[in-house]
Parts: sequence; C-alpha cells; structure tokens
Amino acid sequence: MTEEKILTALDEFFTVNRAEMIADTAALVSINSVRSAPAEGRPFGDGCAKALDAAGEILKKHGFCTQNHNYYFLTAESCPEAGEAALGILAH
Repeated sequence: MTEEKILTALDEFFTVNRAEMIADTAALVSINSVRSAPAEGRPFGDGCAKALDAAGEILKKHGFCTQNHNYYFLTAESCPEAGEAALGILAH
C-alpha cells in the first residue's frame, strides 16, 4: 500500500469515526482520575479504577482484548478472533 493510500484511508477513518472518537475521549476525560487514597483492590483510588474500567470498555467495543493488571495498568491487544491487527495507545 502506498503512503498516499494509507493517508487517504486514515483520513477517511477519522472522518467516519470522528463523533465516536470525540464521545469516547469526552467520557474518559470526564472521570476524575486524580490519584486518591487506596481502596480495596484499587491502589490509586476509585477514580483511577473507574477510568481504567471505562478505557477497557471502549477498547473492547473496538475489538481489543484487555487485561486489567490489578488496577495498576491496563493492556490491550488485538483479539485473535478479530482477524485484524489493531493499534491502541493510551496515556494519562
């Protein structure tokens, strides 16, 4: 695939999915994920745990398999049944 075709495909993807990407981002940034007192099974507090849960749901919606590592961090990868490679980048 040529660079031009890749850029065209990316542009089309972002155009088609813009509203959903904005909604997903808005849902994540609306969560107060500032570190707070640890709670049972949530080492960085309830808000951080809620943000990881929300991110996991968004990733699953887009075909990723996720693994929550005791609420320290979340990993995601393409699910074997998805049949396609996917890329996800999350940062706080």
